Amino acid sequence: MLDLLRDGPGHIPTGLRKRVTAPRVDTLRSALMQRSDGKHLLFLWQALKLYEWDRLTLSGRYLQIAPLSVSVTLDQSLPISVYEPSIRDTPVKRVIAQTLTQTLGAGMQVLQIG
Repeated sequence: MLDLLRDGPGHIPTGLRKRVTAPRVDTLRSALMQRSDGKHLLFLWQALKLYEWDRLTLSGRYLQIAPLSVSVTLDQSLPISVYEPSIRDTPVKRVIAQTLTQTLGAGMQVLQIG
């Protein structure tokens, strides 16, 4: 994740027109950043409770997270690299597309666009 965020000197960011949709938008969170090389980073995650702790038994368990189908639509086709930083530091998918549909589970995904 730190390699994705590493950047050069300051710059004036330009906007990226995008639409992010999902069946349960109440749990979907996103944040958009732009690097000095012009590429955008779109962070996607679900705002859900992932772990449950029982104070009586002093034990915990991970909760099942239902996958969420997320679509990102851009004004035009652009190169998109999909990263899952909790799994590996290289892209899990690379496409050139105007619309990308991803399955989002418990982990964060980062889309490098441009």
